[in-house]
Amino acid sequence: ICLQGSPSFANTFSVVRQFKKKVMKSNFILIFTFLGFFINAQIINGQIISENDKTPVSYARIGILDENVGVISDKNGNFSFDLTNIKKDKNLIVQVGGFENYKVQIKNIDLSKKLTISLVDKVQNIAEVQLKKQRFTEKNWGSN
Repeated sequence: ICLQGSPSFANTFSVVRQFKKKVMKSNFILIFTFLGFFINAQIINGQIISENDKTPVSYARIGILDENVGVISDKNGNFSFDLTNIKKDKNLIVQVGGFENYKVQIKNIDLSKKLTISLVDKVQNIAEVQLKKQRFTEKNWGSN
């Protein structure tokens, strides 16, 4: 029984179906917008360690050579660095006292994996010092 002036069940079902399509379409667009944002973001995550004993290197400076951007690793050597607006032909450099500088081109870094950077200890050779046994003699350096 259908009352005159009231929408039929078929019409109501059709309206609901159209509404679902619009909602699904807008969700689809929203999901791909956020997916595009995350795909475009290029964040490198990594850890700085000592090559000698494999221990974390705390507070290392990680930056882009000849640029004014960078981060500092935490006490466990971990860091996270956003490379989204950096050209891929630029060099990533790691510097910390007591270790040789580390440099790598950004295009050679796999952003899908955690990067582990091993730093080589900086060894400074100093000249050998020889101690000789010698007897002290008293000298008078002036008049007394």
